[in-house]
Amino acid sequence: MQKIHWSEQYSVGVQSLDEQHKNFIDMVNGLMDDVQAEAELAVVADTLSRMKQHANEHFFMEERLMKLFQYPGIENHRIEHQLFIKKIVDSSIGETFYCGIEPRELMRYLHDWWHNHILYEDMKYKPYMAGKPVPHFVATVFREDGSPQND
Repeated sequence: MQKIHWSEQYSVGVQSLDEQHKNFIDMVNGLMDDVQAEAELAVVADTLSRMKQHANEHFFMEERLMKLFQYPGIENHRIEHQLFIKKIVDSSIGETFYCGIEPRELMRYLHDWWHNHILYEDMKYKPYMAGKPVPHFVATVFREDGSPQND
Protein backbone atom coordinates (compact mmCIF):
# COMPACT_ATOMS: atom_id res chain seq x y z
CA MET A 1 0.00 0.00 0.00
CA GLN A 2 1.39 3.38 -0.99
CA LYS A 3 1.47 6.35 1.32
CA ILE A 4 -0.90 9.22 0.74
CA HIS A 5 0.91 12.28 -0.56
CA TRP A 6 -0.78 15.65 -0.14
CA SER A 7 -1.57 17.51 -3.33
CA GLU A 8 -3.96 20.28 -4.28
CA GLN A 9 -6.52 17.69 -5.34
CA TYR A 10 -7.17 17.17 -1.60
CA SER A 11 -7.71 20.87 -0.88
CA VAL A 12 -11.21 21.81 0.25
CA GLY A 13 -10.44 25.51 -0.10
CA VAL A 14 -10.38 26.21 3.64
CA GLN A 15 -6.81 26.53 4.90
CA SER A 16 -7.51 25.37 8.47
CA LEU A 17 -9.33 22.24 7.26
CA ASP A 18 -6.60 21.53 4.70
CA GLU A 19 -3.97 21.75 7.47
CA GLN A 20 -5.97 19.32 9.61
CA HIS A 21 -6.31 16.94 6.64
CA LYS A 22 -2.52 17.11 6.15
CA ASN A 23 -2.07 16.15 9.81
CA PHE A 24 -4.33 13.12 9.35
CA ILE A 25 -2.42 12.05 6.27
CA ASP A 26 0.83 12.33 8.26
CA MET A 27 -0.68 10.17 11.03
CA VAL A 28 -1.87 7.53 8.57
CA ASN A 29 1.52 7.47 6.86
CA GLY A 30 3.24 7.21 10.25
CA LEU A 31 1.01 4.28 11.20
CA MET A 32 1.91 2.60 7.92
CA ASP A 33 5.59 2.94 8.85
CA ASP A 34 4.90 1.54 12.32
CA VAL A 35 2.96 -1.44 10.97
CA GLN A 36 5.63 -2.21 8.36
CA ALA A 37 8.31 -1.99 11.06
CA GLU A 38 6.18 -4.28 13.24
CA ALA A 39 6.11 -1.68 16.03
CA GLU A 40 4.76 -2.67 19.41
CA LEU A 41 0.98 -2.64 19.74
CA ALA A 42 1.23 0.08 22.39
CA VAL A 43 2.76 2.43 19.80
CA VAL A 44 -0.10 1.76 17.37
CA ALA A 45 -2.70 2.16 20.15
CA ASP A 46 -1.16 5.49 21.17
CA THR A 47 -1.28 6.79 17.60
CA LEU A 48 -4.90 5.65 17.25
CA SER A 49 -5.74 7.49 20.46
CA ARG A 50 -4.15 10.70 19.14
CA MET A 51 -5.94 10.20 15.83
CA LYS A 52 -9.29 9.90 17.62
CA GLN A 53 -8.73 13.13 19.55
CA HIS A 54 -7.60 14.95 16.42
CA ALA A 55 -10.60 13.55 14.51
CA ASN A 56 -13.03 14.75 17.18
CA GLU A 57 -11.58 18.27 16.98
CA HIS A 58 -11.48 18.28 13.18
CA PHE A 59 -14.97 16.87 12.70
CA PHE A 60 -16.42 19.34 15.20
CA MET A 61 -14.88 22.28 13.33
CA GLU A 62 -15.81 20.90 9.92
CA GLU A 63 -19.42 20.32 10.99
CA ARG A 64 -19.63 23.81 12.50
CA LEU A 65 -18.52 25.26 9.18
CA MET A 66 -21.00 23.08 7.29
CA LYS A 67 -23.79 24.39 9.50
CA LEU A 68 -22.60 27.99 9.22
CA PHE A 69 -22.39 27.84 5.42
CA GLN A 70 -25.64 25.86 5.18
CA TYR A 71 -24.25 22.75 3.54
CA PRO A 72 -27.32 20.57 2.82
CA GLY A 73 -25.45 17.25 3.18
CA ILE A 74 -24.38 17.83 6.78
CA GLU A 75 -26.39 14.97 8.31
CA ASN A 76 -24.95 12.29 6.00
CA HIS A 77 -21.49 13.74 6.48
CA ARG A 78 -21.91 13.68 10.26
CA ILE A 79 -22.85 9.98 10.07
CA GLU A 80 -19.63 9.27 8.12
CA HIS A 81 -17.68 10.98 10.89
CA GLN A 82 -19.44 9.01 13.63
CA LEU A 83 -18.73 5.71 11.87
CA PHE A 84 -15.06 6.62 11.53
CA ILE A 85 -14.76 7.48 15.24
CA LYS A 86 -16.45 4.19 16.17
CA LYS A 87 -13.99 2.23 14.02
CA ILE A 88 -11.02 4.04 15.59
CA VAL A 89 -12.36 3.49 19.11
CA ASP A 90 -13.04 -0.19 18.40
CA SER A 91 -9.55 -0.58 16.92
CA SER A 92 -7.94 1.25 19.85
CA ILE A 93 -9.70 -1.03 22.31
CA GLY A 94 -8.67 -4.06 20.28
CA GLU A 95 -5.04 -2.93 20.19
CA THR A 96 -5.04 -2.13 23.89
CA PHE A 97 -6.43 -5.52 24.86
CA TYR A 98 -4.66 -7.46 22.06
CA CYS A 99 -7.95 -8.64 20.57
CA GLY A 100 -6.49 -9.83 17.30
CA ILE A 101 -6.90 -6.62 15.30
CA GLU A 102 -5.09 -7.15 12.01
CA PRO A 103 -2.86 -4.05 11.64
CA ARG A 104 -2.71 -4.26 7.85
CA GLU A 105 -6.50 -4.42 7.65
CA LEU A 106 -6.71 -1.33 9.86
CA MET A 107 -4.13 0.46 7.70
CA ARG A 108 -6.10 -0.31 4.55
CA TYR A 109 -9.24 1.07 6.19
CA LEU A 110 -7.52 4.28 7.36
CA HIS A 111 -5.75 4.81 4.05
CA ASP A 112 -8.85 4.26 1.97
CA TRP A 113 -11.16 6.18 4.32
CA TRP A 114 -9.06 9.35 4.35
CA HIS A 115 -8.27 9.23 0.66
CA ASN A 116 -11.90 8.66 -0.34
CA HIS A 117 -13.46 10.83 2.35
CA ILE A 118 -11.46 13.91 1.39
CA LEU A 119 -11.66 13.38 -2.38
CA TYR A 120 -15.34 12.48 -2.55
CA GLU A 121 -17.24 13.42 0.60
CA ASP A 122 -15.40 16.60 1.60
CA MET A 123 -15.37 17.87 -1.97
CA LYS A 124 -19.17 17.99 -1.84
CA TYR A 125 -19.04 20.88 0.64
CA LYS A 126 -16.21 22.72 -1.09
CA PRO A 127 -18.50 24.94 -3.21
CA TYR A 128 -20.28 26.08 -0.05
CA MET A 129 -17.22 27.30 1.83
CA ALA A 130 -14.10 27.45 -0.36
CA GLY A 131 -12.42 30.82 -0.15
CA LYS A 132 -14.81 32.17 2.47
CA PRO A 133 -13.34 33.55 5.67
CA VAL A 134 -13.56 31.25 8.67
CA PRO A 135 -15.05 33.19 11.60
CA HIS A 136 -12.94 33.27 14.75
CA PHE A 137 -15.67 31.64 16.83
CA VAL A 138 -15.45 28.44 14.78
CA ALA A 139 -12.08 27.63 16.30
CA THR A 140 -13.01 26.19 19.64
CA VAL A 141 -11.37 25.05 22.83
CA PHE A 142 -11.29 21.33 23.58
CA ARG A 143 -11.18 19.51 26.87
CA GLU A 144 -8.43 17.00 27.62
CA ASP A 145 -10.76 14.15 26.59
CA GLY A 146 -11.10 15.70 23.11
CA SER A 147 -14.69 16.86 23.53
CA PRO A 148 -15.50 20.46 22.58
CA GLN A 149 -16.31 22.99 25.24
CA ASN A 150 -19.49 24.94 24.64
CA ASP A 151 -19.18 28.57 23.55
